[in-house]
Amino acid sequence: MWNRFYKQRRSTRIVLFNFWEYVAFVANSLVFLLIGLQVNVPDLLADWRAVWWAILGVLLARVLVVYGFTWLANRVTHHVPLLWQHIVAWGGMRGALSLALALTLPLEFGAERERLRVMTLGVVLFTLLAQGATTGPLLRRLHIATRPRPHTE
Repeated sequence: MWNRFYKQRRSTRIVLFNFWEYVAFVANSLVFLLIGLQVNVPDLLADWRAVWWAILGVLLARVLVVYGFTWLANRVTHHVPLLWQHIVAWGGMRGALSLALALTLPLEFGAERERLRVMTLGVVLFTLLAQGATTGPLLRRLHIATRPRPHTE
């Protein structure tokens, strides 16, 4: 009986996959909408120093974790090439989860609650706009993934 549930038709798996992709997209969009309603853009610009330090802190932490753990992993298991490590370190996107956590900060945080929300939004915007926009060119520059050029005659 249970075997029947595991042997879904291919079309059913595709429909389910697309459904859950869509649900994730809607949930992600709602979180961004909620944080957008909570954080004032002038606050983001006024507290730019805190946002800048948050971005630097996140980038530094990402670099330490990626290169540190990869160095350890390379000694124990499969080797991860250095160029791939660069991409993993730079392409570490943050988004809906960190925004959702910032939205749930309790009122006891006081004025720092708003500052943490602004810093979180600033980091997420940086990762989406700066890192997201430059990951493709970085992949091409490092010759990790290239598209075949269309043949023109």
